[in-house]
Amino acid sequence: MTYTLRKLYTVCDDERQRLEDRIREREHANTLTAAQRLELRELHKSHREVEQQRNSYLATLVALRARGKR
Repeated sequence: MTYTLRKLYTVCDDERQRLEDRIREREHANTLTAAQRLELRELHKSHREVEQQRNSYLATLVALRARGKR
């Protein structure tokens, strides 16, 4: 089970990084169209959701480790 949680955590972390990169690209653009501003809002929303899921996996891994179930 711990291996699966680690894998899920890694997948979430990779997705979080990908979203952060896309957000940074958009935020550094000089001008944004209405569609790009909407996309940026959606990217931020997705980033928050992925971050919450990642943190949930991390908390579970920490709890398992604290119980000694590696």
